This record gives sequence, structure tokens and C-alpha cells, in this order.
Amino acid sequence: MNLAQKYLKFINDGNALWTELLIILPTCITTYLLFPEIEYTLKLIISGILCISIVIIHFSIGIYSLIKRDYASFLNFVVLPIFIGVFMLVFGYR
Repeated sequence: MNLAQKYLKFINDGNALWTELLIILPTCITTYLLFPEIEYTLKLIISGILCISIVIIHFSIGIYSLIKRDYASFLNFVVLPIFIGVFMLVFGYR
């Protein structure tokens, strides 16, 4: 079992609270970078770059799992982060 398969198994079979935080937190930080009234500090830029790369990896895992017909992983890695990102953008501007 390689590292990617272990990560998928950890996310799909683990405690829902901790694993969903692991998926949602990088998405929230990435979405936070889209708000117009923030100051871009060095710490925010570095954490943003790391979170953007994690979100891209999660999306690629989700697309790969959709090809393999693993719908639970697709839901965890693609649908849930997109839903949370849209939720933050809609309610964050208010």
C-alpha cells in the first residue's frame, strides 16, 4: 500500500471531525485569500501557497477517485471543499 492509498484510507475511515478539518482547513485558507480587504503578510502568503498546493492535490485525488468510481473519496475531496469554499465566499462578504 503506497502513501496515497494510506492517505485515502485514513480520510475515508477516520474520525469525521478530524479528517474533515484536514480537508476543509486548506480550502478555507485558500478562499480567504480571495477576500478584497485583507493584508497580504509573508505568513499569509506562505500558508496560502501551501494550502493552494494541498487543495490542488486533494482535487486531483478526487478526480482520480471519480475515475475509479470511489464516490466517498470524490465527495470528501471535491464536493465538500467546493461547497465550503462557496459557503465562505457567500457568507464571508456579509
